[in-house]
Amino acid sequence: RPMELFTEPEAAANARLAGDFREKLALCRWRLGMLCRELDALRPGLALPLTGAHREPLKLTLDAAALGLTGTALAEALRKYAIECEYADPRYVVLMFTPENPAQDYDRLEEAVAAICAALPGVPECPEPEGDTFTALAAEAEPVCSVRAAVFAPQQTIPAAEALGRVCAMPTVSCPPAIPIVVSGERVGPAAIELFARYHVETVAVIRE
Repeated sequence: RPMELFTEPEAAANARLAGDFREKLALCRWRLGMLCRELDALRPGLALPLTGAHREPLKLTLDAAALGLTGTALAEALRKYAIECEYADPRYVVLMFTPENPAQDYDRLEEAVAAICAALPGVPECPEPEGDTFTALAAEAEPVCSVRAAVFAPQQTIPAAEALGRVCAMPTVSCPPAIPIVVSGERVGPAAIELFARYHVETVAVIRE
């Protein structure tokens, strides 16, 4: 019997990619770009650019601060319109599109955001920018040992609010975006404590003293 080079799912995927997928992908990106422009016209600053460093072209990021909301509040509001976000945090909401999304999905999102804007009382005030906290986090980063040493060291899990001055053993991340506030081997500083609270990180694994 000849060796099968591909499994049935792999063969189906290859056939799909070899067909009209490239055209559908291009159409998806065009529709998403148009949606981004419409949302930005609806409320300037709401839709972040789809291109540039650290951007994924099929993911639409909304800055809920442009509406005077938190990201989690905007995600909950969209859920009432049967729109489920991929990710939400205290400021941003991320929605992921695919070439299989019909044109109606883009219209539904625009209509939902328009309805949410119409229900807002007056002109919203944007929350304070987060840049200063992240700048402080970068400045206070203090590696104490290597990542390997921290991961394999004896460790304990403690409340995040009590982790000031302790050395991180295993970082706590959400997925997406799975970006740690403090990495293994770094000492936990005041800015990290503030960000733990902001992003609802309740416990932290630290090296046992």
